[in-house]
Amino acid sequence: MKAQISKRMVDLEALAMLTLVRLGLSVFGHKRIRPWVARLASRDGAAVPSPMVCGSVSRMARFIPRATCLTQAVAAQAMLARRGDRTLVSVGVRTGNLGNAEAHAWLVRGGEVLLGGSAEEISSYRPLIAFDPSGAEVRGR
Repeated sequence: MKAQISKRMVDLEALAMLTLVRLGLSVFGHKRIRPWVARLASRDGAAVPSPMVCGSVSRMARFIPRATCLTQAVAAQAMLARRGDRTLVSVGVRTGNLGNAEAHAWLVRGGEVLLGGSAEEISSYRPLIAFDPSGAEVRGR
């Protein structure tokens, strides 16, 4: 029973974080919400495994209109940072089937893709920039 309550609580936190990040991105843009996300991420959170956090973010994103890959990656990063888990939100581009540029964001920890696709899928993107939980930019990760 305790695992179910914990899962529900993580789902609710993911829903709230996704909503806040989505609204922030829509109204203010990515650069302006980074300091806010960093402050939010600095608060302590209960210990929860990263797969549970990322799974909750993926599931709850279905309930948030236009919860893009960037919205999901930033929300999961903030939730994991609250638990002392340092990750990078990476943003990259690739050429699509029609010759158009396709952008994508994913969450990485120590070279392991936590959210946003498999390592094989991500390898088709050319990384442009990455952000740590404090909002600091790390180029080409």
